[in-house]
Amino acid sequence: EIQQAGERLCSRTLTRTSQETADVKASVLLGSRGLDISHISQRLESLSAATTFEPLEPVKDTDIQGFLKNEKDNALLSAIEESRKRTFGMAEEYHRESMLVEWEQVKQRILHTLLASGEDALDFTQESEVA
Repeated sequence: EIQQAGERLCSRTLTRTSQETADVKASVLLGSRGLDISHISQRLESLSAATTFEPLEPVKDTDIQGFLKNEKDNALLSAIEESRKRTFGMAEEYHRESMLVEWEQVKQRILHTLLASGEDALDFTQESEVA
């Protein structure tokens, strides 16, 4: 029993730590792009995914109209949720790719700057060897 309680505590701590790390990374990313993080947080907190995409309550077996409506609503909610997941995945992939492209451009600029500064910048021989 004590071991189970310890495992539950450990899993909650690890989950909280990874969530906090993700929050910090998101804040840094959004802040670096000039977005108002507090305003975005307030808007996101006003949306409740748990209440928006909750499964609908089951209906009685004899209520065919209710059953069909419930199945239709569940199918729509499933499609919306799947689309949301796919959209977030695509956005994350796009962001990752754009960061890689941006990093490559910065890297190329640095290399060109170093090469353009002249041959002296690339001469690594020590002065004692030259004299």
